[in-house]
Amino acid sequence: MNGSIYTNNNGCCVCYCHSYSHDCYQKICKEKLVIETSPRAHKVILHGRNRQIEFYGKLKDMESKLDDRFYRTHRAFLVNKDHILEVDTNKNLVHMINGEKCMVSTRKIKGLKKEN
Repeated sequence: MNGSIYTNNNGCCVCYCHSYSHDCYQKICKEKLVIETSPRAHKVILHGRNRQIEFYGKLKDMESKLDDRFYRTHRAFLVNKDHILEVDTNKNLVHMINGEKCMVSTRKIKGLKKEN
């Protein structure tokens, strides 16, 4: 599935994918919790509350386009801080409201604790 990600004027993330309608993707992006690198080369996975979408992209490019709600916790993860349930500093994990867990590097966990 080919697609791209961009932000609109108010800093809200909007996605577009050639395989689906723009409205469908706009709704998914408003609910997105985590963006992670995919095991498939040059792809990322967008995790929503009830859905996952995989498309071509780079986490670094998305990080520069997204607003301050998103934080790079690890080289493989961007998380939406609004949807963090708990930060486990002993296991270096972030628990999201949908039950997913994301890794946090030791260096990045300090910045995440300061912001929350």
